[in-house]
Amino acid sequence: MNDELVPHRGRVVLCTLRYSDNLGDGVIGDCMEFLIKKQRPGFDVEHLDMAGRAGFSAPKESRLGYLRKILFYACPVPMRGTAFRLLWPLLFEKRMAHACGHAFRENVDALVFGGGQMLNDVALNFPLKFQYVAKYASQRRTSMAMAGVGVSSNWSKRGLDCFRGALSSPLFKYVSVRDERSRNTLTSYLESRTSEVAVTLDPAIWSSEAYKVVPREKSVDVLRVGFGIANPEELATQAQGENFSAASFDSFWLDVIDGVKSLNCKIVLFSNGAVEDDTYLRQFAAKLKSVRPDVLFEVLPRAERPHELVSQIAGMDVIVAHRLHANIIAYSCSVPSIALVWDAKVAGFCDMVGRSRWCYHSLTDGARVAADVEQAYKTGVDLDQQQKLKSICLSKIEDMLGAVGK
Repeated sequence: MNDELVPHRGRVVLCTLRYSDNLGDGVIGDCMEFLIKKQRPGFDVEHLDMAGRAGFSAPKESRLGYLRKILFYACPVPMRGTAFRLLWPLLFEKRMAHACGHAFRENVDALVFGGGQMLNDVALNFPLKFQYVAKYASQRRTSMAMAGVGVSSNWSKRGLDCFRGALSSPLFKYVSVRDERSRNTLTSYLESRTSEVAVTLDPAIWSSEAYKVVPREKSVDVLRVGFGIANPEELATQAQGENFSAASFDSFWLDVIDGVKSLNCKIVLFSNGAVEDDTYLRQFAAKLKSVRPDVLFEVLPRAERPHELVSQIAGMDVIVAHRLHANIIAYSCSVPSIALVWDAKVAGFCDMVGRSRWCYHSLTDGARVAADVEQAYKTGVDLDQQQKLKSICLSKIEDMLGAVGK
């Protein structure tokens, strides 16, 4: 398609969580850049991390970030928003100013907020950051757009004010979300934009192309089954009201592993790269070795860059995972996945791609999940549907670029 396009000149600032150690966010950023450049060869894409990070953290820095999260978990839920608001000018505002100043150091044609569960309000974290970046762009009269984001229904009054104020700007030219549920949620908050919110797919469904994934040669003898391990406490912080615990997750994964032992498979444990996930993964692996000494399994090293995570997932025959982007990357790479629903966004993606059959909602379903692993592999991914959905995603990127005049 690029061969038919005339090279364009332009500069876009792409605001994502690109340098998060939860590498699904980095995959989103890379795929958004890939799609913009696919439609506009010659465009310069400047990344702006919504948390103000300038690069991926070294392991030591990531562990310090995890310690800060532990302190955040210890704060009573009703007080978290107030605590974040008080800490904002001390810990975040200066860093955000520096990051925005760097991203906007040259002429910018458009600011694009790209992908992820960006319209989400956990203790005002995203509302304050989103508002700050949008205001920075508005002061420079820069056109803005939002592409393929997820929307949560947990907005506080202050969060609503932040998001609504930013999105109501006349400089905001285009809004698309990544599933129908997100559209319904957003339009319930922003009635004035009801007719303007488009539905697309998460940009990470282009992971395979963005990272030039070479399809794995499938084994007919031994299935390589990947279990994507996530930290239950981290998921509980984001999931509304869910009471996850290490004990309940341990029990679930042991049930799954007990169930697949009868298959001729290789068990592989991996995480999406977040330090909190990897910490729990190592703890569970130690427990697994202790309580199931007869089970042979492999623990993958923690991926430190998005391309490493994509490579790990693409190397599986089938995966079982909580994290949304483990499932999206797998889908892009034609690796069947069984999605473990801990938040509506996971079910929303499966609905969009026709894989609701392969969703499980309860931590008591371990044995049923295990029983479905072989069938999921045999059924595979509907490649015709996959290509249709990728084309829809690409067409919405074109619509977005047209809306901002590029």
